[in-house]
Amino acid sequence: MKKIFYVATVLTIGLWSCGNKFGVQSNDWELKYSNGIKVYHAGQEIAGDVHAEYSIDNNIVTDKEYSAPRFQIQNINDRFGKGKKWTIIYSSKRHPTLTHTFRIYKDFLLTDIEISSKSKELKTNYMVPVVAYTDTLLYSQNRRKLFVPFDNDAWIRYATTTHIDSTLRSYEVTSVYDARQRDGVVMGAVNHDRWKNAVELSDKQKSLKMYSGIADKLTRDTRSHGFLKGKDIKSATFMIGHFKDWRDGMERYADNNAIVAPRRAWGKAMPVGWNSWGALAFDVNHTNSTEVVKFFANELQPHAFVNPDGLLYTGLDSGWNSFSEPDLKDFANQCKANNQVPCIYWTPFTDWGKDPEREVPGTSYKYKDVYLYANGKPQELDGAYAIDPTHPAIKKTMEDVAALFRKCGYKYVKMDFMTHGRMEADHWYKKDITTGTEAYNYGMQLLDSVFHDMYLNLSISPIFPAQYAQSRRIACDAWNKIKDRQSLPIQRCRPCGIA
Repeated sequence: MKKIFYVATVLTIGLWSCGNKFGVQSNDWELKYSNGIKVYHAGQEIAGDVHAEYSIDNNIVTDKEYSAPRFQIQNINDRFGKGKKWTIIYSSKRHPTLTHTFRIYKDFLLTDIEISSKSKELKTNYMVPVVAYTDTLLYSQNRRKLFVPFDNDAWIRYATTTHIDSTLRSYEVTSVYDARQRDGVVMGAVNHDRWKNAVELSDKQKSLKMYSGIADKLTRDTRSHGFLKGKDIKSATFMIGHFKDWRDGMERYADNNAIVAPRRAWGKAMPVGWNSWGALAFDVNHTNSTEVVKFFANELQPHAFVNPDGLLYTGLDSGWNSFSEPDLKDFANQCKANNQVPCIYWTPFTDWGKDPEREVPGTSYKYKDVYLYANGKPQELDGAYAIDPTHPAIKKTMEDVAALFRKCGYKYVKMDFMTHGRMEADHWYKKDITTGTEAYNYGMQLLDSVFHDMYLNLSISPIFPAQYAQSRRIACDAWNKIKDRQSLPIQRCRPCGIA
């Protein structure tokens, strides 16, 4: 991940202090410390009694177990903007040093925690920059809490809740907002390189928790989050922003994600077109797919059914493997001859055959060598076994598949069932990788490199990280029945930072 540099000048231990109370003010933000942190924006309390916690040696350690902390304040000017950095340092003979950092900008702040030790290696799979009391944040008859799913599998949906005494766990990001006035708070992780993250809100307990280390049914995991190791371990960085319109806050959140990990470049018009799955599924063949090409060319393209570049994107979905190589080439050639872009489909992190003894094509490995195991067993999701993105056999397969697509003339690839590659596991081929998110990023970086000259669309996939494709699908499968409309989000949603 690219580092974010800033210019900083150490000012003083505190902008103001009174007894054991310390705090910082910047723009409309005010943070106060008194055996816990209170966060205010424009005079409104966003969170009170904020603490940090983490797990180590099977125990939960909170900042309450440390003696009085030290404080540092710096002016900063980085890619997020100008502001102040407030650092709270907790020291202890019994525990690792705990550093709690707040970077405060105009409309939002960023916060994270780090644990460190000079003498021994640390190990944790749970870090919480914010666990807080949130009475004022949740108190309103018109308040709604936004649920953002981890991925778009199994017909899961974005949702809001207004239920009193409800508890919400949202993945990576959420918003609490007023449905009438639109003002709201947006909270979520802005980097997605090592951790799976969540935000939890409880009306009954009046609590807020933003943390790294979630692994549950909705992240498609059957075992706990992997452990990070080292003398210095850092949580994900979380944004807290207060906005007059929470939808603007989601846009700001998307922009912040794109600052950390810029979007995959695309300088052409948005693709518009057709994919074979909904109508043909596994019945797709050379004859009916080329008939579709001709139908669009003769009946629809002359009537402006094209994108602003004058092109139509026509795609083969699952089932194309029944085509011969000459048939694949001919379909692509017919597309190009009719101002259509040939598109194709692949699932890089799955084994649908589920045959452990079968050889991975083009390698000397068997599929049992590349599976992601949980508690000693291959992990099955959506009818396929999950594959280790870090295994060299998978890199070889990527290269072979990309070479075939390139040879046959395909310019657009729909990548599907990507969540398999982000599942937690007993271990990975690369020993320095210890979490599902690290493994997924490794595999996606390979995919981005190997398919560098093709447009990539993510179909069923984790919402984050978002920088490896030009587009993604935000819903699950929908066909031509009115009931299928339920799985399609009605409002525009761009939390992931890609178009």
